[in-house]
Amino acid sequence: MSSTMSIRQERDQDHTEVNKIIKEAFTSMAMSDHQEHLLVDRLRKSTALFLSSH
Repeated sequence: MSSTMSIRQERDQDHTEVNKIIKEAFTSMAMSDHQEHLLVDRLRKSTALFLSSH
């Protein structure tokens, strides 16, 4: 079976689904405070973070 993955810039409409994936990824982690998705939200809003697609 062959599968293809496409990587693209995150769009505003992706935030809810990405947050859901982050929550699921950390749900069973003992050392997690289960707030990782909130960190990602803060990084999205931060003007100090810049990620280049080039």
